[in-house]
Amino acid sequence: IIMHNITITTFPHVRISNMGQEGIKTSNFTPVEFYNTLLKYQKLATENKDEQKHFILAQYCDLNGARITENINYYSSIVIDFDSYSGNYEALKEEITESLLGLNYLYYTTGSHTQEAPRVRLIIFTNRNFLTSEKSAILINLTQNFSSDLIMAIDQVNSFGNNTLSRLPYKSSDFEMVYVEGKAYFIGEGNQVVTSQNQEQDFEKEFKKLLGK
Repeated sequence: IIMHNITITTFPHVRISNMGQEGIKTSNFTPVEFYNTLLKYQKLATENKDEQKHFILAQYCDLNGARITENINYYSSIVIDFDSYSGNYEALKEEITESLLGLNYLYYTTGSHTQEAPRVRLIIFTNRNFLTSEKSAILINLTQNFSSDLIMAIDQVNSFGNNTLSRLPYKSSDFEMVYVEGKAYFIGEGNQVVTSQNQEQDFEKEFKKLLGK
């Protein structure tokens, strides 16, 4: 399956209500570029959670309109948060690996994560963009082969909700990010949404500026 570019919209903080506010940027990356960009960001980030940027793997229709579900043009990949897993981090990693065998994905540890009480954000790259109306069905299909422990650990609001922002990786002592290269998760061919190939790489430009390049 040919990989499509991942669209990421980043926000300076979680309290954004309007897409026209300063500091909002949209960029497109291949999965491996996306992973490398997150790694760069995490290395430059501070340990202060309140200063970290947030993101959504989505493109909004009206870039000056409200940040509401109705303004989302499409999602570009799947984000699932595991916040209440019954086992330890090693067991969770093993379950993720077994459940997503052969797929292209990455995951990283999030706030308040410990080895004994893991908190992980999982990003699964898909074969195409998809609409807000498709999201629930896609997640239900994807999680059908998850164990009951894995399903119970999912943060339902963050994972199944529309227009939900997630915090980008930041510095912490137990941080880990894992990238697994495989095939895109296939969600069919219907409702194809074409992305703009000429979109400016604002997010990447910002990293270069921070790196002094």
